[in-house]
Formats: sequence, C-alpha cells, structure tokens
Amino acid sequence: LAGTNYVDFLFYDQIMTLIDDDLSKHPHDPFFLVWTPHIAHAPLQIPKDYLKQYDNDENQCSAFGTDIYPGSGTNPDIYHCRSMYESMVELLDELVGNVTNKLKDTGVYEN
Repeated sequence: LAGTNYVDFLFYDQIMTLIDDDLSKHPHDPFFLVWTPHIAHAPLQIPKDYLKQYDNDENQCSAFGTDIYPGSGTNPDIYHCRSMYESMVELLDELVGNVTNKLKDTGVYEN
C-alpha cells in the first residue's frame, strides 16, 4: 500500500459521514445507500495491521496468475494468498457490521 490510505477505508469514512450528515439534514426522509466494496477482489491487498495468518494457507497462489500472486519478486514462503484473502473478507465483515450497527443505532435500518 506504500503509505497510502486503503481505498475501502476512504469509502467507509465517507459512508459513515454521509449517514450522519443526511440524518441531521433530513431526519424523517427515507434513506437509501448503495455501497460496493472493493475488498474481496484482486489484487489481494490488506493493511498490515489487519493481516492475520491462518492455518489452512496452502500457498497455492502462483497457480492463479499475477493478479493474485505478485510473481517472481515475491518470496513464496512469506506470501500467503489464503491468509491475505481471509483477512480481507474479515475486514469487509467488520466494516459492513459497523455500518449496519450505525444504521440500527440511528433508527434508519428499517427505513
């Protein structure tokens, strides 16, 4: 990620701000939100703080091409595509859960 913000954190922050802003301006209007996260798609990237090692990582990334396996410059002993993907899905679940909880807490989830 080279010191940049993880793109789905940027979207997540905007969504949380949008919920607050919209509800403060239009508390009785219907609320509609479409969010299409990029997390569970190639390329496999996750902030290091969210990367977890899973026991079932068979490191078969090289069979999937360069979108999944970064290629010759990557040490296959330390690149674990399944751990990376599972970490990405776990982060996605956390972010969706946070948005869902915010919608429920503000009373617009059933709106």
